[in-house]
Amino acid sequence: MSLPGLPSFISRAFPRTRGLPFIGNLLDMRKGRIDFYSRMAEEHGSPFVMRLGLVQLIVLTDPNQIHEVLVERPADYDKSVTLSLFAEPILGKGLLTSEASFHQRQKRMVGPALSPKRLAGYAETMIDCAERSAARMIASQSVDFLEELMRATLEIVGRTLFDVDLTSDASTVAPAITEAMEALTAQFYTLLPLPPPVPTSHNRRLAKAVKVLDNVVYRILEERRRSVGDRGDVLSILLAAQDDDGSQMTDKQLRDEVMTMFLAGHETTANAVTWALYLLGRNPAVFDKARAEVDQVVGDRRLTFQDLKSLPYCLQVFKETMRLYPPAHTLSRVALRDTTIAAERVSKGQIVVMSPYAMHRRTDYFAEPTRFLPDRFLPEREATQVKHAFLPFGAGPRVCVGNHFAMLEGQILLAVYLQKLHFALSRAEPAEADPLITLRPKNGVPARVSARRPSQPS
Repeated sequence: MSLPGLPSFISRAFPRTRGLPFIGNLLDMRKGRIDFYSRMAEEHGSPFVMRLGLVQLIVLTDPNQIHEVLVERPADYDKSVTLSLFAEPILGKGLLTSEASFHQRQKRMVGPALSPKRLAGYAETMIDCAERSAARMIASQSVDFLEELMRATLEIVGRTLFDVDLTSDASTVAPAITEAMEALTAQFYTLLPLPPPVPTSHNRRLAKAVKVLDNVVYRILEERRRSVGDRGDVLSILLAAQDDDGSQMTDKQLRDEVMTMFLAGHETTANAVTWALYLLGRNPAVFDKARAEVDQVVGDRRLTFQDLKSLPYCLQVFKETMRLYPPAHTLSRVALRDTTIAAERVSKGQIVVMSPYAMHRRTDYFAEPTRFLPDRFLPEREATQVKHAFLPFGAGPRVCVGNHFAMLEGQILLAVYLQKLHFALSRAEPAEADPLITLRPKNGVPARVSARRPSQPS
């Protein structure tokens, strides 16, 4: 039996990166792993092969090749065993990490809870939470957008997905998530990653963080089991969900799915909206245009779900933000059998890494790719994009089941903030991207905030 990523047959047609003896590109990745993919793609094209210690990775930054892996041949691949093994303490066998047939079973049971037809019911709660978030920032005047967005999205997740109030948990949940993310990421770039049961310093950090998060999740489940009936939230659907054979989720499956949605619906959107506010703060013309759209459509009154279709520029801002700073900056798969990429052979057990971050910065797919240009996502221009050149939520059978929820949440938060807030960034220097499991701004995004009236001139 071969171990994933260890030396095996990889077509010599795929160029190799230069690296150090024994450790390969490990130091390059530690110094700046997210930009390393972009530099190597520019130098070698796609695919290219790199090495971390003994582990070889095929890296893709081409949408057609990514389409091959995720859409054309999904049965040839599964989630990378590395992610599944090291993330299992926190995510268990939820939708993000579960394998093949079990993943499809869970998706059938979870999918209806996050379907577009239920979004209107969640929107009102999201607007409530966004308005409370804006009021907190106005009262504080000096804020860290990342810290506040973590709090706001935690409240949204609690109320829409689980019908519980999690605001009092924000001060413990956010640090625990950061600790878990840092511990997991550190494991991926060590010479000899050791699995969670081995009591390394990274694994002890992870276990401590998971315990904090487990306390919150199990408390949610315990509280909900005391009540009965559909309360209009996602957890009601999960508790009642049945597979085709009539079976329901076990307590462990419920914990894993709740934890997955708890993290994915909270942390990733917080990062994306924080990046959007950062980009608006550095691009006054875009800021003014987005704010003028909200003022024209909403004015002084309260935002509604029906308003969102009349706020296309806000949605373009959010999409362009996720092009520049995709929360899921890296995807990985492992080949289940011998297969091909770009008509070249790939052996069973080979790890394939896909970098949406690097792909989104390719000049052959996006002109001036480092510029913040929301008009790239005008409907007529978006229709001409190469398929999967923009990949914020994955693709194929494992496309993110919460993508519609995330887009709705992001558009609502931006619209409410644009309506309610004047703000200016507190730091002149560019923010640095910190590629943990998700892509967040390192050291946050501090800003000065005050109230505004929509009739005020920009």
